[in-house]
Amino acid sequence: MKNFILLTVLCLLVGAGCLSQPQIQSQSQPDVFVPDKNLFNPSPPDVSPTPTSTPAQTDQLVTDGEWQSLVFWHDLFYSFSFRYPRSWGEVTIETMGPDEFVKGTRTMFDFSLRDGWSSSTDIPHISIESVGYQFLGPTDGTSIDFDAIDMSLSPEILSTKLKRDETKELVVEKVSIGGKKGLKLIETFETLDGELEQMVYYVVPKYDHKESRHFIVYSWGDGRHALDFLISTIQF
Repeated sequence: MKNFILLTVLCLLVGAGCLSQPQIQSQSQPDVFVPDKNLFNPSPPDVSPTPTSTPAQTDQLVTDGEWQSLVFWHDLFYSFSFRYPRSWGEVTIETMGPDEFVKGTRTMFDFSLRDGWSSSTDIPHISIESVGYQFLGPTDGTSIDFDAIDMSLSPEILSTKLKRDETKELVVEKVSIGGKKGLKLIETFETLDGELEQMVYYVVPKYDHKESRHFIVYSWGDGRHALDFLISTIQF
């Protein structure tokens, strides 16, 4: 009888000990990233701090407060990134050519809230052209003759070589864009309507490692301050 009581007590003690042991929770495996066909699509934008440099003067479409919180955007396929004010909207991408009016291809990166070509203070345009790109239809002209660009030449000689038939004045400066050698072009030209307009371009010839693409950022002259700031954020 004593042995039975002792055995019963031991069983109760062992059972209590088992109940007092901490429970081990099962852990699921972390999600594994599987690349798919959208691997090279632009990643969703996130907010990044303002770079150290700020424009000396801002445009009507860009207030001082908007420069304090910028959207970071990058494209893995075309290998470049930049920051811009959220008020410009989302980045839109469109590719032209090749077709009967286009030789080669031109990919345009625009902003959804840009107020078209009629805007007096314009949000900048970004475009990437394949080497040898030509637009064969009628245009007011935003095409750059990259074949005429020789970075060893002086800005004065480059100005002469890069002038188009419509160009009334062209000022050329050598600049650095994202650590690469480029040019800033300030062009006054005559439109198809016979009016004088001014465009400001930043260009980097053959910017990619295959030297198969040209990089261009441009805006109307009234938007040059926003353009200059956008250029200061570009990286390749």
